[in-house]
Amino acid sequence: MLQKNKLQNLLTDNYSKIQEQGASRAQSAKGLAEAIVKYAEDAELPAAPTSKVKTARVGQAALQGVINASFTSGDPTMSPLTAGIVGYVASSFTLFSNIASTNIGTGVCVMVVPPILSPVTALGMTGASQSDVCKLMANIIHASFKSILFSGGLVIGGTPVPSPVVSVPLL
Repeated sequence: MLQKNKLQNLLTDNYSKIQEQGASRAQSAKGLAEAIVKYAEDAELPAAPTSKVKTARVGQAALQGVINASFTSGDPTMSPLTAGIVGYVASSFTLFSNIASTNIGTGVCVMVVPPILSPVTALGMTGASQSDVCKLMANIIHASFKSILFSGGLVIGGTPVPSPVVSVPLL
């Protein structure tokens, strides 16, 4: 199950590490992509009980590249990052499973509410604490991930479900 607090902690850890080590934009982008993916790995498909996303790392490299490009461009709206997260979900949320119970879901996921991150930049520019900035970023990203809808086929207990499911939310 997706947990906002886990994401907030991962974001805070990444930015603290970047500040302490004086890391590059590329290293910061790598850390942010890793934080998002580690958080995303906990996504569950309730239509196939206890099944978790198994393909969360598929789009990590592309996500990292988009984050780095967003940082390099200096775009205060972080629009490339928004598009990158939406694209990451579309490319990476395709297989959910729990092999022990033979529950499987394969299909596509769509993020209905994209993560508009410009308020994060605005908050940071006003001198807010790193903690407040990470909290806001986690709130926005988490709300977007909670808007993801799955459409596809299911196998429950080893038996295929006869018709595909459409627009099922994730946990």
